[in-house]
Amino acid sequence: MTLQQAIQLLHNPQIGEAAPQSWVDLGCGSGLFSRVLAHYLPKGSLITGVDKKAGIFPEGNENKVDLRFVQMNFEEELPAGKFDGFLLANSLHYVEDQTSFLQKCLDKLNPNGRFLLVEYDTEVGNPWVPYPISYKRLNQLLKPFAARQIKKLGERPSAFGGKNLYACEVLF
Repeated sequence: MTLQQAIQLLHNPQIGEAAPQSWVDLGCGSGLFSRVLAHYLPKGSLITGVDKKAGIFPEGNENKVDLRFVQMNFEEELPAGKFDGFLLANSLHYVEDQTSFLQKCLDKLNPNGRFLLVEYDTEVGNPWVPYPISYKRLNQLLKPFAARQIKKLGERPSAFGGKNLYACEVLF
C-alpha cells in the first residue's frame, strides 16, 4: 500500500483539531501508518512507534510531528506514560486475548482518547491473521468498554486473500 492510499484509508482530519497529542503506534513495522497519522496530527505532537523488530522508522514529516521508535513486544508491555491515542494497524489480529489487551491500552489512554484501527474484514484466521477481527466482531469486542463512537473511516481491497481492509476510529 502506498502512503497516499493509506492516507485515504484513514481519512480523518478531525484528529488534528486538538492541541498537540501523544500517540502510540503498536506493531508499527516500517512506520507507514505512523506517517499517515503524522499527516493528520498538529505540529508538536508525538508518535511512538512500537515493534518487536527494529526496522527503518521514518524521521521527518510535513507536519513536524516527532516520530520515535521503541523496540519492544507490545503484547507483553506498553510504553510508559499516558496517551491520547493508540494506532493499531494490522496488529490487533496477532493478540489472542484481545479483551485483556484492549483493557491494558485503555488504562493508558487519556480521557477522551481514541483508537485508530486497520484490520481485515474477515472472521477466518490464517497464519498471517491468526485472530481476525471483522468490523462486526470489533463492534461486539468493544461493547464492554463503553466506547462513545465506533466509526468506519474507509475500506479498500486487500492485496492478500481477497478480503477488504477497513479503518475505523473508536472514541472513548
